[in-house]
Amino acid sequence: MTRNISCVFFSRGRGHGHAIPDMAITAELPRFIPNIDVHFASYATGAETFRSRKRAVVDMRLPEENSYFPTLFAAQNVILDLRPDVVLAHEEFAAIIAAKITGIPAIFVSAWLPPAASIGGASLSYADSIVLLERPGIFPPLEPSEARLRFAGPLVRKMDYTRKDCAQARSDLAIPQDAQVVLVANGGWASEAKAPTAATILSAFRELNHPGKLLLWLSGREHEALASMTAGMPDVRLLGQTDRMDVLLAASDLVITKANRGTVMEAANMGLPTISLSYGLNPIDDILVTRLRSNLQLNAHATDGPTLRQYIEQILSDPELSNPAPLGLEGSTERAAKIIAEEIVRVTHFAGTDRIAPMAPTS
Repeated sequence: MTRNISCVFFSRGRGHGHAIPDMAITAELPRFIPNIDVHFASYATGAETFRSRKRAVVDMRLPEENSYFPTLFAAQNVILDLRPDVVLAHEEFAAIIAAKITGIPAIFVSAWLPPAASIGGASLSYADSIVLLERPGIFPPLEPSEARLRFAGPLVRKMDYTRKDCAQARSDLAIPQDAQVVLVANGGWASEAKAPTAATILSAFRELNHPGKLLLWLSGREHEALASMTAGMPDVRLLGQTDRMDVLLAASDLVITKANRGTVMEAANMGLPTISLSYGLNPIDDILVTRLRSNLQLNAHATDGPTLRQYIEQILSDPELSNPAPLGLEGSTERAAKIIAEEIVRVTHFAGTDRIAPMAPTS
């Protein structure tokens, strides 16, 4: 009887953008390796995200802006405690070294690659495998590196709603069918203290010339401050947090972000336009979202309320801009899970895992 493969999945804790796709990937892994047990390890917003979705997580008790060596020691403690057969690390470079020190094979998962001369690049020279959640031709490969590099392509999680379900989504959210809906989804990391955009967005929305306008705002931990800023604005609805991002996207006409690539990718896959107000604090996200035709990238330092209002009106009034072609990334989670499963099998050499179950054909 073959025992289960034990896997520790280190998920970067900065914002929600690692935990959410990691949960989506691991939900698909049993399709390809039925005998796998996955244990998540994260910290800060990442750990909060796992807990909010009722997923068990080892909290590494690191700050949002974690430094390398404390992460290395924390990861090593997790590995020594759980004794996994394999480590997955989503953008946690130090976890690769912790795995190497303890003799555990390690697979690095990321949407980007660091420069070879950086501490991240040096860490990846010790990985057994690298799975890139992007296409070739964006980030230079690490040379020399003994890790096998696999390209899984961009990833978006499965969603039950599409833009074709707009009427149902608006009914679910008690939104008038003829409303002009703008959704603000800034993510869990880029707070107003780090990247202030609320004043600009609210200034633009106040001057937006549409009688049925409605601003939906995922306010998260900044709910109280935003409630004060939006007092007396009945056409602004603060939502806190939600697990139904698909419903919100389907109900919206436009999404405003701080260039957080997860939300921009999900909107683009739904055929929904986005505006990114970026302070350049996350260059990787800026690189990836700028490539999407459905996204308008703006420098937050150079954008005031009247300028943003003009762009909003331009997008919403132009049928071509307001209805971009969807990316067509259905099945991307399954493809990523299959490639990761193949690499787990390769680096662990577990008996009974030498044959990956095939993917079901997509409809």
